[in-house]
Amino acid sequence: MEYVLNLLWPLSLTILIEYPIVQLLWLFVKDEENKSIFAFWKKRIIIIPAIIVNVLTNPSINVFARFLGKVNGMTYDLFWIIITIAELVVWAIEAALYKYMLNTKWSNAFLLSLSANYLSYMSSFVL
Repeated sequence: MEYVLNLLWPLSLTILIEYPIVQLLWLFVKDEENKSIFAFWKKRIIIIPAIIVNVLTNPSINVFARFLGKVNGMTYDLFWIIITIAELVVWAIEAALYKYMLNTKWSNAFLLSLSANYLSYMSSFVL
């Protein structure tokens, strides 16, 4: 149970950091023809997709990071190189999720994912 609770803290922080970014960008990039069933209030509010995307990706990368932290002999630099590569994979997965959940163009999906993940990733060095 403690392990699950320890995963909820980074997930909560990620949602608090990423949702406002994704939401703000969505107001500027959303497609006029958007027919997403996940967007509310004239297709402007996208909190459900933002939460779903983060619930699917954040715990997996945190479990992976904890696993890497227990690998004997792993240097600090190697750890962050691997985590950075994993973040790039998460960025692509999240872009695909945004693409299909928001029924938007790939360029919009990648912009949403890249912006949110970049700020979230950089915040991890501050927090």
